[in-house]
Amino acid sequence: MIKLKKNVTLNNSSDSDLVELAGYQAYIINENTRIITVNDSKYRVLNTKEDRNTGLNAHTVMNLNTENEVTVVFVGTDATQIEDIKTDFFLLSDTNVPQLEAARLYYEEMDKKYGVDSVTGNSLGGALANRVGVEYPEVRTVTYNPALLPKHQVEADKEYDNITNYFGEYDVLTGSLISLGLDDRIPGAKHEIHNGIPSGAGPFGTVASNHTGYLRDTNGQYYEIRSEGGPGSGKIYIDADEHIVTSIWTGQPLYGGDNHLIDITPGTLEVLANGLENSVISRLAKVKDYLGNAMEIIVAERAKRKKRITIMQEAFDDIVVEEIGDAIFGDITWMGNMLKAELRYWHSVLNQVEQKAQYLNLLLNSPPVEVLEYLTKKDINVSSLIAEARRQLNNIENKIDELTEQFRYIITEIIPKLLHEGFQFGTEQWYDTVVEEMNAHFSIVETNIEKLHQQINLFKRQVQETANQFSETDLSIADAITNKQDITSNPSIAPLSERTTLETSPYLKRTMFIKELQLDVSFHFIKVKVNNLIFPFVHLLHQLALAVENTLETLSATVKMAPHLYFTVSLPGKFISSFTNFDEKVQDAVNNVTGPIDTLASRVEGLRDGLYRFKLRIPVILDRFRPYIEHALFDNNRYNEVYLYNHAALALLKETDILFDDINTQLAKEKAKAIDELLLNGEDIDKNNTLLKEQVELGTLY
Repeated sequence: MIKLKKNVTLNNSSDSDLVELAGYQAYIINENTRIITVNDSKYRVLNTKEDRNTGLNAHTVMNLNTENEVTVVFVGTDATQIEDIKTDFFLLSDTNVPQLEAARLYYEEMDKKYGVDSVTGNSLGGALANRVGVEYPEVRTVTYNPALLPKHQVEADKEYDNITNYFGEYDVLTGSLISLGLDDRIPGAKHEIHNGIPSGAGPFGTVASNHTGYLRDTNGQYYEIRSEGGPGSGKIYIDADEHIVTSIWTGQPLYGGDNHLIDITPGTLEVLANGLENSVISRLAKVKDYLGNAMEIIVAERAKRKKRITIMQEAFDDIVVEEIGDAIFGDITWMGNMLKAELRYWHSVLNQVEQKAQYLNLLLNSPPVEVLEYLTKKDINVSSLIAEARRQLNNIENKIDELTEQFRYIITEIIPKLLHEGFQFGTEQWYDTVVEEMNAHFSIVETNIEKLHQQINLFKRQVQETANQFSETDLSIADAITNKQDITSNPSIAPLSERTTLETSPYLKRTMFIKELQLDVSFHFIKVKVNNLIFPFVHLLHQLALAVENTLETLSATVKMAPHLYFTVSLPGKFISSFTNFDEKVQDAVNNVTGPIDTLASRVEGLRDGLYRFKLRIPVILDRFRPYIEHALFDNNRYNEVYLYNHAALALLKETDILFDDINTQLAKEKAKAIDELLLNGEDIDKNNTLLKEQVELGTLY
């Protein structure tokens, strides 16, 4: 056992054990369970309680690795048990809750039988444990994400020194209680620990595990990223007890700022050297693993730049055609050949109209009609209208060429720019802003984590060497006393190392919001380009199609007027139609001309409708295209994975910060020159860890 200054001794019970008992073991122990393993300790299950009347579920266990310490473990909410649900509801009120009273009675029974040293629980079980802790201040109480107690059972201004509550960083339920200002109904000390996974940040359902601190999976306490394999595949560990930061020397939690000071001796320096391996270097190894996986994802995404652009181009093409909803626009974004083929057909129909109109003109220029023209002073001439329609079709064809040219420009020139438009870093011109900036930033982070890892390994060796030198000095002093020689008490100073300087990063100052910012800029960019380059041509083509329709209507009306003009209005025409079938020949010729005209007019109307839909649907096309830009900037799933890895790494660096705060505090109380050198190195490590922590934090959404 470590000796502390002021003759303080420490209980061997572990908060980490109690948290695992509360959040994991409590839910899987059953009446057949005899021995359980919690971290490095074996526990015997002494008693299991299941009270169906009040809903109380609890276990009593004995730590076989200590001096038979006994702990009562209260089980959290069972959603299938109506009494638990009722209890959770009543805890929000200020009424007496039967399950709380049942918990007190169970504790008293177990204490009388075994002598209970501590109680623990999670959620509802945490409230039950705190109920006992409030009434029995001699009982050590540790909870994880506890429910609150009824208001009348907690004194707001009272310090409950025997109660410690741990809150998971991402627990929605506890966070809600705090945001509502109800956490004053949770008695005792409250400490946040950095475990779990941000809710909604990935494909995992994390609400339950964030609340209990564990998965109910015996295969391991981790979420697996890309279980199918591939760049960045790995595991993020979430077990709550592993994230409780404890003193390297005492094993006591490092929260609250009232940690006991230790005597720096060769023995405690040995403990520090070993503890650096177990508590710091092991954490840093996980940080390297998490950040290495994140970097793998970034590098893989970087290699897919051309593919991401191609997917955007194809998506834009498909969306345009789908929104227009007409087959003749099938390749409008590239060559427009289908539309041009339709126009060639229109020209052929117009040629038919012209040919049939020539026969009609022969009839209208025959002697009977020549007499009628002379008498009525009326003449039917459609050649000019046909020529006008042909000219308009040629205009449409030319504008289609210009429209497809603009589409090709959008697809081949503008869409690739969406990956970088609007952002430039100094003199560097990146063509894949989000990916390149993340790559640049995390390349620096990878170098820095390696430097910090080496620095801590060197610090560990220096601590070990200092311990050895202290031991040698103690032996030399003992020998001098024995031999009645002069005493030399100054131990040699641990070798001075060069200060390690981490590289600063000028990148990712906009944190992971860089993708959202780039998306907004890129979307605005293509929106402006489409509205400036595409919309005017679509509008003009719509107007030209409308003009062709008008010309064809005029042509059809003019042709249809011939029989009425010559054979219905004038008396000579009526006379001719009464005694000959000439009017029927003219009518047949008129029908032969107007049939193709009407067909052509119908096809032109279809084109005009498609162009009108196109005009109206341009905003919809752009809105539908936006997610493809977002996905191309950095695959959404992979981006979330980078975010999760960075969060996991950040949590460990925050914990390392707490550890070195304690290490440096302990070293600072000693006056030996060798310890002063260790303190300088420890403070330098702490400074570098803080810089690295800030750099990793830029890879999150804080």
